[in-house]
Amino acid sequence: MTRGIVALFGLWLGLALACGDPKGGSATASETGTTGASGSDASTATDSASSTGGGGPGAGERCAPVAELGGGASECGAGLLCCSDDPAAQAGLLPAYRAAPTDATHGVPIFSESNNVLSYSGVCVDPEGVSDPLLNQCAVPCNPRWSPSEIASVCGGMTCCQTRPLGPKDCVVDPVTGRWRAFTGADILAGLTTWGSSVSTPQDPTAASCELFAGTADVNNPTFADCLTQLSVADQRGLCGSECPCVEDACDLKNPDAIPRCSP
Repeated sequence: MTRGIVALFGLWLGLALACGDPKGGSATASETGTTGASGSDASTATDSASSTGGGGPGAGERCAPVAELGGGASECGAGLLCCSDDPAAQAGLLPAYRAAPTDATHGVPIFSESNNVLSYSGVCVDPEGVSDPLLNQCAVPCNPRWSPSEIASVCGGMTCCQTRPLGPKDCVVDPVTGRWRAFTGADILAGLTTWGSSVSTPQDPTAASCELFAGTADVNNPTFADCLTQLSVADQRGLCGSECPCVEDACDLKNPDAIPRCSP
């Protein structure tokens, strides 16, 4: 990804530390657990911040693609796209981007590319800064929790940059391991969460998009149930980029033996 995508994450970091997340409440420096970009990346972010493109959020700021559902206006400034950062695909597979066929390892993207408008989680992106965009001209969503080989498969020579830190209500004690971890959509069906406002950074908080995707809200329908299972909080959402700010796993840090991933 080009310099513009690196700038996107540098700008996100600065906004998160300085004035909180424009979507879903503010975030303090202690909540984000991030370390800043430096050198040319930092200066590029400053340049990007000075040109937001119009009356909406600028490049790197958060937005909700679902606002455009049914012909609604984009939440982003002029010339920018509100791009989903959620790569979730059916059956927990890797997303089949760019009209690739589905197979044993690639499934239909639920909240990105052709289904971008179903996502409640996104980032304003300058399409001119994306060197290898999806068919909707957006940057490529990825999951920071994928294995290195899975990230390489989707991002090529890039890495996967988490676009938002976990919030204080995103954590649960796993009933099997007894350890703190981030919520997943599977916890909805397991009865561990009611989702929505009970967590800090939920994708599709009322399952309205899953209902549209499946054509039903019947939890016994396998497509709807699978969609619920693929819902996530912030630790599973990101965009492919060349350099990423460090983002702490705020849920893992609740465990007494946790080792911080970011330098103090």
